[in-house]
Amino acid sequence: RRANTFTSKSRWRTPSKSVSAVAGGKPVRLSTENADERSPSWNGDGSWIAYLRNNGGNWSLVKAASGGNSVPTVIREGCLPSHPKWNRVNGHWIACVTPDGLTVISEDGKESLPLTQNRWPVFGWSRDGKALYGISETAARSRVIVSLDIDTRVEKVLGELPLSFAAEVRGFSLAPDGGSFATSVSNPSGDIWTLEGFRQPGLFSWLRW
Repeated sequence: RRANTFTSKSRWRTPSKSVSAVAGGKPVRLSTENADERSPSWNGDGSWIAYLRNNGGNWSLVKAASGGNSVPTVIREGCLPSHPKWNRVNGHWIACVTPDGLTVISEDGKESLPLTQNRWPVFGWSRDGKALYGISETAARSRVIVSLDIDTRVEKVLGELPLSFAAEVRGFSLAPDGGSFATSVSNPSGDIWTLEGFRQPGLFSWLRW
């Protein structure tokens, strides 16, 4: 089965998770809860989808059957809003960010393994599912490309990124051969404007208030 997941959002409703077949057809909503749901990630055989759910500012890692019409299962409460990634090779671990840092959580929620307290804005699994690749932020706000072995928890710096202090890094997509990954970098900028030609308030204009 080939399908896409997407987040729908309207002016009056919070974002929700839906599944749509690539060949077309009516989207299937994963849950009917009135909550902010985002950042979906498929498991290896496509039977489950993990995502984040926000209830009143409290983020949880949740999984739901990809066919919809089932009650979602809360895997872990107390997560942080960062895109989770399901290990599609062994299917056991889901990587996400918690107050303990970058953490892998078992698909049933019974195991939780904090890996590093360094901030990883983006991350994803290696092709063999034995490591995580991503971009880590140092204490000086510089960004480095890193890998992290799941078994040994050894974090290795692979290279530096010459980014500005204010640059934001988002997204992770591993190449088919597993030798590189793509991400996006945005550099916010600002402009200063002056306004001319408007009437200056006088003394009597203030007295009218």
